[in-house]
Amino acid sequence: MAGTASASTRRSTLAPYLLVGPGVLWLILFYLLPTIALARTSVKATPWWDGYVRAFTDYGDHLVRSFGFAAAATLAAFLLGYP
Repeated sequence: MAGTASASTRRSTLAPYLLVGPGVLWLILFYLLPTIALARTSVKATPWWDGYVRAFTDYGDHLVRSFGFAAAATLAAFLLGYP
């Protein structure tokens, strides 16, 4: 019969997980661990919000301008890419 596989030719149920494993390991090593390290560093000061308050008071206008540019670029990309 077409579409049926006998028990001897059936694929392993572990195969998809083995194929996804290297990608998941890559993401953990090069995305998740550095993100956790940066988050721990950013809240290490006592009190932890002091660094954020200082950043927004010293560079608040730069941050607002940067987010404005990002919003404009996103809107332009959306308008140009929308059919």
